[in-house]
Amino acid sequence: SDLCLIGSRLLYGAESWVLRDQRTKDFVHSAVMRLYRRLLKLAPEMPLHDDDILHQLQLPSPSELLRIARLRYLGSLFACNSVASWGLLNQDQEWMSLIEDDFTWMYAQLKDSSDLLPPHQHLEQWFHIIKWHRSFWKRLIKRASLHAILQRSKHWQLVCFHRSVFDFLNSHGVCTPLPVIPAKDVAQVFGCMVC
Repeated sequence: SDLCLIGSRLLYGAESWVLRDQRTKDFVHSAVMRLYRRLLKLAPEMPLHDDDILHQLQLPSPSELLRIARLRYLGSLFACNSVASWGLLNQDQEWMSLIEDDFTWMYAQLKDSSDLLPPHQHLEQWFHIIKWHRSFWKRLIKRASLHAILQRSKHWQLVCFHRSVFDFLNSHGVCTPLPVIPAKDVAQVFGCMVC
């Protein structure tokens, strides 16, 4: 219930967000990951990789949450076709490029389990589904999201397996440990209020 309550407040209006700078993207990412850490009841100081948290919760990553919100919103726009301001939407090139990228992401998730053709070649097919088969469109979004979650989880398990094999071989002296490269001191950069 925490996720539904806080997540809906945190991502209110996310379907129209255009995150222009890396600082804002990092802020949204860390806010969602803090929420996920809270769901796992992890102490803030406990070091845990983002992929490990996402694997344990089996939830979409912050960027995928934004993709899902935009794709669902597009379905809502098609549902109210007569009152949607398509001219204004078409002028918003940044948002439109995000939607194009979302279609590409969705196709990458579904291409091996669906007859859908690439959106950059057959966009009419995608628009037909969004306009006339709304429940199917919602199921496609859910399926794409689930596929992304499972693929990331599978990749994380593989990385953990490789690490455990390396640690085992290293503990038995079969392979030499990797050299530790000291971190360089990076001078802090302070910008003016405008920056």
